[in-house]
Amino acid sequence: MVSIIMPVYNAGDFLWEAITSVLKQTYANFELIAINDGSTDKSLKMLKAIAKKDKRIKVLSIKENGGLGIAGNLGIKQTKGKYLSRFDADDIMPQDRLEKQVKYMEEYPGVVALGGQCILVDDRGKEIGRKEFPLADSEIKKMSFYAMSLQAGTMMINRKRLPRNFVYYSSNYRYAEDHELLFRLFDYGKLANLPDNLLFYRQHDYNSTKIVDPKAVFKKIYKIRKKWLKRYYHAGLTEHILNIVQYFIVTILPTNSIPRVFEILRGMKPLIPVINFSMDISKFILRSTSKAYLTFKNYLF
Repeated sequence: MVSIIMPVYNAGDFLWEAITSVLKQTYANFELIAINDGSTDKSLKMLKAIAKKDKRIKVLSIKENGGLGIAGNLGIKQTKGKYLSRFDADDIMPQDRLEKQVKYMEEYPGVVALGGQCILVDDRGKEIGRKEFPLADSEIKKMSFYAMSLQAGTMMINRKRLPRNFVYYSSNYRYAEDHELLFRLFDYGKLANLPDNLLFYRQHDYNSTKIVDPKAVFKKIYKIRKKWLKRYYHAGLTEHILNIVQYFIVTILPTNSIPRVFEILRGMKPLIPVINFSMDISKFILRSTSKAYLTFKNYLF
C-alpha cells in the first residue's frame, strides 16, 4: 500500500481537481490521508463530502493552522502503507505516477526517497514552465546544497529503511521542513528522481512560498545547508560558492523580487530569450568564480 499525505489549507478552489487526480491513479492500492490544517474556506466541507464517496480517503482536522510540520506528522501517524507519498492540495497527479514510483521502489530497495520531474501550471492548469531535477543519487545530494533537488510534492519514501521512531517534519523549520527532511534522509539510503513528469505543480497567488517572507525562509534553509555542509563529504567547492552567492543575492535584493530571481536561477524554463541569456551569463560567472577561487587556493596552499 501507498499512504498519501495531503495537508490542506484554504485549497478549496483546487481541491476537487487534486483529489480527482489521485482517485484516477492506475495504481489503486493506496490510502489518502487529508489533513485540514485550520482552513477558513470550504476545504473541510469539501473533504468530508468527497471522503463519503471513497473509503480510501480519511479526513483529519486541526482547528488552527500549524503548517506542514504539525499537519504532516499528524497524518503520518494514521498511515498504514509500506510507502509514504507527499502531495499538495493545489497540485495535480499524472495518472501513472504511483504506478511508476512503486515499480521503481520495488526494483531498487536501496532507495529511501524517490521523486520526479515537474510541469508548472497556472491557476487554470495551463503549462507555464518546468522544473528539472537530476536523476542520480550523487547529483541529487550535491544540488541539495543550493536548491531543492527532489520536489517535495513528488516524493515517495520507503518506510522500511527508516527507524520506527523517525520524525519526518521538524516544527523548528516551518516553510523549510522539506529541505531539512531531505538532508536527514541521506543517512538511510540512496535518493533518485525519475525522468518522467510526476507532478503538475500549481503556481498561484496563494502558494505558501508567495505569502511568507522569502528572506526569513531562506535564512532557515541557509542554516540547514550550512549544518550539513560541515558534515557531508559530497559537498564540494561549487556547492559552497553557490550557497554563498545565494546568501548575497537574497540579502541585497528587495523582498518582492526574490521569488522571480529564484525562478530564473533555478532554470524553470523561462519563456523570453532575455532571461535565457541572463541565465547563461550567471552560469558563466559562477563557473569562472569557482575556477578562480580554486586556482587561488591551490596557489596559496
